[in-house]
Amino acid sequence: TGGYCGNVTQGNNQPPTTGMVPVADPLAWMTAPTTPTGSCNSTSSGPMAPGWYCKISGSAVLSPGLYILDNGIALTGGNAITCNGCYTGTGIGPGVTIYFRNDSGIDLKGSSTISLTAPSCTVIPGTNPPLCSNSGSGSYIGYNGSVLWGSGTGGISAHGTHANILQGVIYFPKAAVDFYGTGSTPLYVAIVTDTLTLYGNPYIVGYPLTSGTFPITAATLEE
Repeated sequence: TGGYCGNVTQGNNQPPTTGMVPVADPLAWMTAPTTPTGSCNSTSSGPMAPGWYCKISGSAVLSPGLYILDNGIALTGGNAITCNGCYTGTGIGPGVTIYFRNDSGIDLKGSSTISLTAPSCTVIPGTNPPLCSNSGSGSYIGYNGSVLWGSGTGGISAHGTHANILQGVIYFPKAAVDFYGTGSTPLYVAIVTDTLTLYGNPYIVGYPLTSGTFPITAATLEE
C-alpha cells in the first residue's frame, strides 16, 4: 500500500511486498474490556496486581492478568516492567494483557525496558471478560495471545538503548508503533498498527502461540 526505506527484509530474506491492496483490520472483532466503576488506582510502580490503574511511571513487576491503563506507560532511565509468574519461550502458561484507554500508549526513553508475555491459555467458554485457564495456575482475566492493546491514537514510542522483550500480539490499529535504538530488541510478535517504524537493532521474530486460538492466523509484512 506504499513503500519502505532502509534495509528491511522478511524471514525469507526478501524485501517487503509493496503495492498491496489494504486489508481490513484482522482484530476488529475483539471487544475492548469494560472499565470498572470508580477511580483508577494511583499506584504507578512496584508490585502490581491485575486491575485498573492511572498509569505506570516507574519500575513495576506485574502478576499475570489484565491491566487497564488510563494514561499509559512512561519510563525513563533504567526503569523496567516485568512479569512475575509469566511463562517464557514457546510453552503454554500465564501472561499479561495491557489495555490502553483515552488515546494513551507507551513512551520509553533511555535504557528503560518492557519484558512481557501474552497469555497462552485455554479460554473458558462463555466468559466475558474472557477467563484464561492454565493447568496448575488457576484462572485469570486475559486475552489469549494479546500483550499490548490500544484502541485510540496513542501508540508506542521506544527510543534509546533499551532491550525490550515482547511476546504476543501488539494491537494499535489507529496509532504508530516506533522502535528506535541500539539495544537488542527481539519482538516475538504479530503487529497490527497504522504505521510501523523499526530503526537500529529491533527485529521481529514472529509469535509462536501454542494454546487456544491465535487471534491472527497468518501474517506478512506489507507496506
